[in-house]
Amino acid sequence: MIFNNFGLVYYVIMKSYIMAILGLMSVMLVGTAFAEEIRYTGDDIPLRISVSQGDTLYFTGTDKIPNMNVNYPNSIHTPCANSEATGKCVIDFSNFPLGQHEWKSTSGVQGKFQVSAPVDPADDASYFESSDKDRKNTSQQAKDFKAQIEAKLEAKLAPYKEEIRQLWILISNAEKQEVLMQNQIAENKAELETLRADSQKAKTQIETIEKYKKDAENWRAVALEQLKVMAEVLGLF
Repeated sequence: MIFNNFGLVYYVIMKSYIMAILGLMSVMLVGTAFAEEIRYTGDDIPLRISVSQGDTLYFTGTDKIPNMNVNYPNSIHTPCANSEATGKCVIDFSNFPLGQHEWKSTSGVQGKFQVSAPVDPADDASYFESSDKDRKNTSQQAKDFKAQIEAKLEAKLAPYKEEIRQLWILISNAEKQEVLMQNQIAENKAELETLRADSQKAKTQIETIEKYKKDAENWRAVALEQLKVMAEVLGLF
C-alpha cells in the first residue's frame, strides 16, 4: 500500500514536471517561431511601423534620427531612448502593451509603433486538421490549373506549329530547287564556255578563209597581169 501511494505521488510529480517542460517548450516555440527581426536606420525608418509582440527592432541612429524615446500613452524606457547618431540599439516589443505608442527623437522627428498580438496558426483548432488537406487541394488545383493553361496554350499554338511545319517544307523545297538551279547554272556556264571556244575557233577559221581569199585574189591579179604582158609580147593585142 505504501509502495502504491509512493508510486502515485511519483507519477503526479513526474507528470507535473513533464507538463511544465512541455509548457515551457511551447512558450519558447511560440515566442521564436513567429517573432520578426526589423532593421532600420535613422535615415530609412518609417514614421509609422506595425509590429507584433515578440518582434525586435534593430536600430542604428543617424543625424536625422539619433534616438527614439517612447512617451505616449506611457513612457517606456528602451535602449534607444538615449542613443546617439551612429549608435546602435535594440527594442524588444515583447512587453509592449497592445495598441499605438508614440516616440520622439531629440532631433524633433516623431513617429508611431502599432503593436499587435502575435498571430499563431496553432491557436486555430482546425489549422492542423485542414492544413494537410488544404495543401493537397491547393497542389491539385495548381496541377489542374497548369494542365488547363498548357491545353489552352497548345490549342493556341497548334495553328502556328502547323504553319511553321509548312514553312519548313517550303524552305526544304526551296533549298532543293536552289541546288537544281545552281547545277543548271553550272551546266549553262560550261555550255557557254564551250560556245565561246567554238565561236573563237570559227572566228579563227573565218579569218584564215578571208586570208586565203585575199591571197587568191592577189595571185589572180598577178596572173592576169602576166598574161597581159605575154600577150603584148606575142603581139596578140
